[in-house]
Amino acid sequence: MQKAQSGLSRKWLGVLIAIVVFGVSGSLVILTITTKHKPNLVDKDYYEQGRKFESTILQQMEARKALGWDMQLLIPSALVGETITYLIGPAATYQFALKDSNSQPLQGAKVTLFAYRPSDSRADFRVAMHEVAAGRYQGALSFPLQGAWTLTAQARLGKDVSEVVRNVYVLPVQ
Repeated sequence: MQKAQSGLSRKWLGVLIAIVVFGVSGSLVILTITTKHKPNLVDKDYYEQGRKFESTILQQMEARKALGWDMQLLIPSALVGETITYLIGPAATYQFALKDSNSQPLQGAKVTLFAYRPSDSRADFRVAMHEVAAGRYQGALSFPLQGAWTLTAQARLGKDVSEVVRNVYVLPVQ
């Protein structure tokens, strides 16, 4: 009986030592991989790039404000929340209204609707919107996946560019 207990405790001790050895060796492998293959997520001149990006964004905001365009992206079949719009169904025709600073319709603009998927950039796509009336543009959108999307409607008229951004969540048809 004593020999059986002694053999059993040796097996458990061996299992415990093996677990510790595998854990330590696995950690060493992961540590080696992470030190040899840097992800390069941070640029060396990140501060300067951030300042340049900030000044670019501020310039773009000032340029948009100076244009004074009134832009509205009209989203069909939607439930509007505080920060996100919920879309019922993946396909619909979207409309975009564009007016100048005097509330007059802007004609002849090139309007593109970009759909960005935050979790998978391979699903991103764009749709050219066509002018259907003075200052009114429309385009058919069909989302390939349900879930969160960011819609950016970009209007170009000559060298002037302005955008409107909306976060949407595509729900299945119920």
